[in-house]
Amino acid sequence: MDIDVVDADDVGVREAREPLRLAVEADPPALAALRALRLVLTGSDRGPELWAVLAALPPEEALRRVESSLAQPLR
Repeated sequence: MDIDVVDADDVGVREAREPLRLAVEADPPALAALRALRLVLTGSDRGPELWAVLAALPPEEALRRVESSLAQPLR
């Protein structure tokens, strides 16, 4: 599946990123959950910003990936 790159200005989130980033970094469980979500959605712990991944994936595909991950046994 190809993922289109989305510019932050195109989806209107550039102004909100910094306060959200600071809030998440101050909350280690939230940061861990977002890192896990990135891994589930992309298969990698690094890559495009999570908001860009979520903007590019159809909601049904994102949910399918999360559900598929939850069905897997823990390693």
